[in-house]
Amino acid sequence: MASITIRVDEKTRAELESLAKAKDRNVSDLLRATIDQVLGRNSQLKDPDAPSSLAPSDRLLLAQQREILAALTADEEEKAEHLLLAEALREGYAGEYQRVFGYVEPELDLNHCQLVWDLLDMFRVLDASIANLTTEEVAALGDRARWAKFSGFDLSDPVEGPMLGYLRYLVRTGRWTEIKGRLAEIGNEGHSHARNLPAYERMLAVFKPIWDDVIRRQGHGGRYLLTAQQVHQVGNAWSLKPRLH
Repeated sequence: MASITIRVDEKTRAELESLAKAKDRNVSDLLRATIDQVLGRNSQLKDPDAPSSLAPSDRLLLAQQREILAALTADEEEKAEHLLLAEALREGYAGEYQRVFGYVEPELDLNHCQLVWDLLDMFRVLDASIANLTTEEVAALGDRARWAKFSGFDLSDPVEGPMLGYLRYLVRTGRWTEIKGRLAEIGNEGHSHARNLPAYERMLAVFKPIWDDVIRRQGHGGRYLLTAQQVHQVGNAWSLKPRLH
């Protein structure tokens, strides 16, 4: 926990200690509670993702943006909403900031974006590899051929939901477009209605060293595909249960 040092006169210090003692608390606890109050953390109505305070320059810019949007729309209800939010920003009604920022989704950090890229690359390789196998080899894989295919993300999950949104965004921007057919097969644009990320991460942990070895062995100009046995190994990781320690 970070620390902050403040200097006060002796009278103020004595009054703080007296007040803290009366509340059966120490001075640090008393000041932390006051800081939380100043930052609006005690409010039951506050959206945790909305700021408690904005600089005047930020309020002015955001208000002007709302006013521009109001001028551009022909929808009277939408116009009225933009103007109300502009007024709240200009006047500094901090309790209304959650309405302004309620349209902004939480950030999907770079690590989770990278994880989506890695998963899409893995399933791209697995799909191409399975397509290159013989009918007999695919039949021998059994369920593992099915487990080696992308099965979607759970849109209702706080982690998988944003990852599915990002996956859809990548497809719309022309990347990993081969996954579009699989999203259609899953339905609801890839909404699995079940959490799959733990299984994907187990598969990725098996896939990465195999894939590194394939690249090293093939060199430049090689066919970068997995064998039936390697697909079996990756697909098998789907059903493995994590060990308890």
